Amino acid sequence: MTQFVHHRIAAAPRQWQAVAEALAERRATLAAEGGALYGHWRSQIGRPRDELTAMTAWAAPVEAAAAERALCGATPGIAAIASEAMVPTLRPADTT
Repeated sequence: MTQFVHHRIAAAPRQWQAVAEALAERRATLAAEGGALYGHWRSQIGRPRDELTAMTAWAAPVEAAAAERALCGATPGIAAIASEAMVPTLRPADTT
């Protein structure tokens, strides 16, 4: 079962784009550790201007902190990061 990790990344002021580009360049590092960058984006409404959201997908269970290290490494421009491991759930097949 695939495990996902949600990452909320606070970039330094006006550094969100540089951080986003650096995260995209870490795809090979993630793959080497068994993960993949599912996606990353910048909030448009309601979240801070310099905050990014990223999702990583893992074939095997992973600790959120390990996924965070694999995604971000020593990327400059990151002020703070919070990550949470998530497991997808099945939706009900019928209304009962």
